[in-house]
Amino acid sequence: MKIKKLILDANILIEAVKGGSGIFSHLEEVFPGCELVTSRSVVLEVEKISRGRSKISKAAKLALQFAERNSLKIKKTKSKGDDSLIELCDAGSVLISQDKELRKRCVENGFLAGYLRDRRYLMFGREIR
Repeated sequence: MKIKKLILDANILIEAVKGGSGIFSHLEEVFPGCELVTSRSVVLEVEKISRGRSKISKAAKLALQFAERNSLKIKKTKSKGDDSLIELCDAGSVLISQDKELRKRCVENGFLAGYLRDRRYLMFGREIR
């Protein structure tokens, strides 16, 4: 199956920025030409986090800047939160999230899901470098 779309959760956007690991360039290497996508609900969540004064808030602000610079596509969905990300899943997509329950739901619905290990490696059942 050819992967055409990577669906990113809020925690991935923030974690990748915090880690400074260049995970997005890694994703581009592993999945060349893939569209980076998230839901409007996720962007609103990151915006809310960015209004605070913690280290995570600063990372959320950087994540929003990344989204603008790297043409992260923001899609409107009928549902909110995690349900909005499941709604975006289709046969040519991979959901990337640090949320174990969300990944489990995604797989139960027949879609691929991955996560970051050590802020550097994209993992599914096995490591992808």
